[in-house]
Amino acid sequence: MSRKKKLLFSFFFFLFLLVGVEGFFRIRQFFRVKRLIPYTLSSEATLQLMESWPNWESSYTIYDPELGWRLRPSSEKKKEGFSYRTNAQGLRANREYSLDCPEHTLRIALFGDSFVHGDEVPLEQTFGSHLEALFPEKVEVLNFGVSGYGTDQSILLYENKGKVNQPQVVLLGFLTEHLARNVNRFRRFYVPEIENPFLSKPRFILKNNQLELLSPTTYSPNEVATFIRNQDLQTLSQGEYFYEPAFYYSKGYHCSLFLLEYETKRIKYYFKKKCQLASLYKQPEVLDLTIALLTRFVENARQENRVPFVFTLHFLQDFEKWNDYGHYWSLLVKRCVEAHIPIVDIGALLAQDQKFMQQPKKYYLPEGHYTAEMNARIAKILFETLSKSQEFELLKNRLHLNPK
Repeated sequence: MSRKKKLLFSFFFFLFLLVGVEGFFRIRQFFRVKRLIPYTLSSEATLQLMESWPNWESSYTIYDPELGWRLRPSSEKKKEGFSYRTNAQGLRANREYSLDCPEHTLRIALFGDSFVHGDEVPLEQTFGSHLEALFPEKVEVLNFGVSGYGTDQSILLYENKGKVNQPQVVLLGFLTEHLARNVNRFRRFYVPEIENPFLSKPRFILKNNQLELLSPTTYSPNEVATFIRNQDLQTLSQGEYFYEPAFYYSKGYHCSLFLLEYETKRIKYYFKKKCQLASLYKQPEVLDLTIALLTRFVENARQENRVPFVFTLHFLQDFEKWNDYGHYWSLLVKRCVEAHIPIVDIGALLAQDQKFMQQPKKYYLPEGHYTAEMNARIAKILFETLSKSQEFELLKNRLHLNPK
């Protein structure tokens, strides 16, 4: 066979191989419908819902220009066997609270996300309710938890709305994932799978070691819908730590499903490493921001003669992957101690219990939140922590608390 024929044969064989490989990937994609780049930022149904704001008849969560979203006052969301209810102030509660704390009463305000709110359990099984029941004195525990919140939103909620309730003790729940939420502005960039009309949240940055809030603070749902329809990712990605352009823009070679699947795997692998919490805690720009936020919370509370505490909250993965990542949030705890931020490392306390570590899954509900038993355990830890605090003891003596 001549050299020319050999080259021609090799060319057609290689071409046939490429067509075969491409055909295989197209057939496989047809049957499994794997999600490939470029990603869309929202489904058509969610876009239409966002564009209909503010004409929604009712929802448990509503848009807030300063916070991104908050609980709708005097609303109810039915779950299987129980309901989430809010009072006129938008707190999860079955009663109303006066703005002024009653005389000889201790008022504790809880801030945080869905774990504080008590997703998946009735109000009486949240750790806020359990905590209130542990005190022999007259105590009111106000639940300011809002699902999906980061540390930044919880602190802004405390500063903008929580202070008016005159709490003497303020407790901030810090989910280990908050480190990521605090550098995220549009949740879809951080978790592409989430379909939620409340995409926009506040975002602080550190400028000359000072916290600065990006402006505009948030965008309304219909503003975000407009940005998405116009593919205005420059606006959407401003201040966004997790924005990856490769996820959202198509390239010429993406016409090949083989190359597209390879590119999707490559980018997703890189993105997964970027989002990995154990790695994020080692990033100074990320950790420093959260420490600055916690410092602001504690300093503001103490200036107003309130007793502040931060306590850690955890997804099941923190314990199931203990052998892989261990106590990765210890860096945060260490920095808090150095900055004189009172922090309760609940994860470390739970990890000391071998019985708990053998079956941590039994303490979590299907959607990933704490069971009633786990909430009671968290409440006990918080109660014991407060009871041992000299600052808290001085507060109790000053208030002359009444028994229940």
